[in-house]
Order: sequence, then structure tokens, then C-alpha cells
Amino acid sequence: MHISQFNLYLDISYPLRRDIVKASNELKGKSKSVFRLDLDKFMHLSLYLFTTPEQSKADVLAVVEQIAKELKPFSVMVTGARASSDGLIMISFEKNNHINSIHKLAVKLLNPLRKNTLRKKYTDQEYFLKQTSTDQKLLKKYGHKYVHDNYNPHISLGFVEDDKLCKKIVVGLSERFEGKSAIVTHLKLIEDDYETSDAKEIIFSSSLTA
Repeated sequence: MHISQFNLYLDISYPLRRDIVKASNELKGKSKSVFRLDLDKFMHLSLYLFTTPEQSKADVLAVVEQIAKELKPFSVMVTGARASSDGLIMISFEKNNHINSIHKLAVKLLNPLRKNTLRKKYTDQEYFLKQTSTDQKLLKKYGHKYVHDNYNPHISLGFVEDDKLCKKIVVGLSERFEGKSAIVTHLKLIEDDYETSDAKEIIFSSSLTA
């Protein structure tokens, strides 16, 4: 079975959008790799990462269009910066009622289209067995472990391997961005490469209007 991989996300307004891209670019030379944060395309505040059988793409687009019709612009605020155990640096956003309700709606409507498909890395048994029992259940049920109570709105900047440097960068980013806000301007859907998880193209974009 051929599988398609998608990332449903929100785009945000300037100047915060510009400043986060600048912060990501500043990691170059310090990091193992840097996420591509293109000002016009791949700046993303993720809502739900998921997979479906390839033939379900039209159904996915129909659902995303339905979700877009429900949305109006709203404000999001940065709560600071953090890093995962493997050095992924992120700008964290408040999980307000607006963004949390959109996340829950997306999961509710899109998860049934998965037909139990998974991202490639989650099909690796060695990776899967390293996850907690709770995360394993979430992966099986939703195809992603960062859903519902585990959903933490963020924008990923890049990886930094050195733990000491990583902590220093996180402190600096928190001081720089905490309390800043932006308006959510668009709902977008990226189709990723299933083999590499790299973003291929934006296949849906809808401007939020009041």
C-alpha cells in the first residue's frame, strides 16, 4: 500500500514570523541541521501530523477545507523556548482554547482517514518499543504521540547536539521571545515525503478572515 504523509498547521503574522525565521537562521553553524523555515512556505505551528493511504488524499483535502471554513483569525502567545531530549529546539506557544479546539477537531476528523497507517519511523519496531506504553497507545490510535493532552503548540527551529550549548540557546530564546504574540493568518497543509519526512509542497492554503 502506498502511503501519503501530511502536516496540518497554522501560519502566523509578522513581525514574530520574521523574527522566528531569523532565530532559526542564527543556529546555522551551531547545529546538526536546521529546519527549513521559508518565509513564504514552511513556517509552521503544527496542529496534527498524520498519514493516510495514498488514495485518500482527496478526502483529506475535503476535510481540511471543512475545518478552514470554521476558523477566524486569533492571537497566539509565546510562552518560551524548550528542547527535546535529542536537541530539537522549539519556540513554545500557549495552548489556548482556540488552538486546542482546532487541534482536537483536526484529530477527530482526520484520524479516521488514516486506516491505521503510520509514519515510516513509527513502523520501526526498535523505535516503537523505546516509547512509553502511553505513547505506544497514542501512536496506534492516532498515528502520532503529540495529541490531545500531549499536544504542545510549537515551532521547531533546529537541532543542536551539544547539550550545554543547547541549554544556553534555549535560555536566550526564552528571554528573547517569551510574551510576544502574533495573529494566526492561515491554515495550511503540507504533503511530506513519506521516506524522509521532508516537506514536499503545500497542497492547501486558506486565509483566515474575520
